[in-house]
Amino acid sequence: MAVTYLNNGAKSVADANWEDGEGFGRTATDPQLIIQDATQAITDNLDQSGATNAVDYLWIIGGAPRIRASDGSSLKIKPDATYTTDPNFIWKTLAGNISIEFVTNACTLAIVDGGGEVTFTGGTITTLVVRSGKVIIGAGCTVVNLIVVGGDVTIVAGTAMTTFRLAGGRVDSDRLAVTCHIASGLFVLDNTTGTGMTLMNQLGGSFVPVAGDVATYNWQRGSIERGSAERKIDLGTTAFTNYSPSSIPGDTTFVTFSNKVDYAVTSSGPGGGV
Repeated sequence: MAVTYLNNGAKSVADANWEDGEGFGRTATDPQLIIQDATQAITDNLDQSGATNAVDYLWIIGGAPRIRASDGSSLKIKPDATYTTDPNFIWKTLAGNISIEFVTNACTLAIVDGGGEVTFTGGTITTLVVRSGKVIIGAGCTVVNLIVVGGDVTIVAGTAMTTFRLAGGRVDSDRLAVTCHIASGLFVLDNTTGTGMTLMNQLGGSFVPVAGDVATYNWQRGSIERGSAERKIDLGTTAFTNYSPSSIPGDTTFVTFSNKVDYAVTSSGPGGGV
């Protein structure tokens, strides 16, 4: 069955409020749902975790909807982790906000490319791409791979990301990433738990370490803003390699650059750019 749209002005995502009269309750095929050009608050029947079939995708396009229950709880959907033709979730609005939780299955791909604010409160996202807008990743939400090319992202402490790539925008993180690549933008790391980041490749942008060690640090370009450190931080507990003709930054009271190796090159530096 073709994609179905939420009825204009509907304040509930109950099955009857979709053009096909089924919405999340579709059983013949997995639901493919779009909320388009909504400007209203959508506050009712947001717990769709008990739907029979998993959702191929939910796209929220245009307008400025406000999708959150009156008690503050999130929209809960069960994504189809086996559906990879299109992103499971897209937020591409002019403004508005949503609080959303993925249940039972992982969301394979989520894209935020609009105005307003998106809060992911729970579940697992295999790959999250942020292009614009404001995003909050709550403690209950696990993001395996995060790609940020714009916008403003806040990450609350929780399960470590496997890979984080930054090519623009700003990210404030209380959560570690096993591997981090910075090409542009601003990354503020304020992590007080965990064993530290395994690998960071910095090809540009700005890194602001507030708390949290980095085991292997490959530095080619960009700045390391050491003045915001609030705890003892060791950048390069295993190795800190300078791939830039510039000098390696000096130690401060709280920030130590350990195991320094000066390996200036003029062509290409470490792999793993964004």
